[in-house]
Amino acid sequence: MKIMKHVLSIGVITLVLIIPATTIALDCDKVYKGTYVWGNDADIFRPCTSDNSYWISTQPSIHNQLTNFYRQHPTTSPYEPVYIEFRGHLLNEKVDDFAVNYDGLIRISELRVQSVDIPDTCTSHIVPYQCLGDYFPTMQKQATWGKIIGKKGWRSYFYDDGKHCPYRTSCKRKAYLIPGDQLIVGKIEDGWACVWYPSRRGGLVGWMDMEHIRLQSSIMPKNDDWSGTWIGDHTDAEITIEYHKDGLVHVEGTAIWEGANGVVHDGYFSTTGRIQGDRLTVDQNMTEDCKVKIRLLNNYLMVADNQRCGGMNVSFSDIYKKSPGKK
Repeated sequence: MKIMKHVLSIGVITLVLIIPATTIALDCDKVYKGTYVWGNDADIFRPCTSDNSYWISTQPSIHNQLTNFYRQHPTTSPYEPVYIEFRGHLLNEKVDDFAVNYDGLIRISELRVQSVDIPDTCTSHIVPYQCLGDYFPTMQKQATWGKIIGKKGWRSYFYDDGKHCPYRTSCKRKAYLIPGDQLIVGKIEDGWACVWYPSRRGGLVGWMDMEHIRLQSSIMPKNDDWSGTWIGDHTDAEITIEYHKDGLVHVEGTAIWEGANGVVHDGYFSTTGRIQGDRLTVDQNMTEDCKVKIRLLNNYLMVADNQRCGGMNVSFSDIYKKSPGKK
């Protein structure tokens, strides 16, 4: 028995040397069914009826299949899940960047099914880390105005957007709203609303129980409402809009991000656009592939860019308020 133990020990050591610990599979290939979300900083799989979320790891050809399907079948809102089935296994692999926020890595060996229709038997939970300040402006397509309802003294609390949130009581924040407070509702999932509230110290973003919110119609802006200088809520960005005539406007934006050792990265765009109701369609003469979508919602400007409008970490995606001192 002692000899056998020694042999096994040597075998284990040899195995570790041949296959590094950072790439060991935690299980054998099996069929997985669940929802997939792809987008800016998102490459996430969640198995049916599970609270766990995994970052995708696969060969480029399979990943292209996933992302091409996602692009060719546009969903109704950003980061909306689609259904997939595949053969694969969990990995014990060292992760970094955005993957560290999830329950691990999952390797796709063979992609079998992709569909925009999610079966009733596959519970689609809220995908974590998608109700944050940077993501909220991308919800402008379905965003609407809302009002907190309830009896006097009631409190409607914000909930975090981390792992297993907003379902658990540990996700509950100290921040809350009271009946009568107005806010922007970005998207609604599984009875929860991703909301933005215009706090004096900067807008609050998080999940809130939809039972505490009554949706309201937004006011269609007048042409002159667009004109002015708009200041970003949590970014060092500024956008100036000048209305001319026939719905045409000139739009100019500047943004900076200060990195380590005081190194400043900047971004800039200047172009013309056309007003269509409460939305601003930017003409195709923007340089360097910079694209910006703008919506004016009850005196707040929702701006989402494609992350190609400046240097490293520079972004115009934010909620903007008009500066009272600048015209």
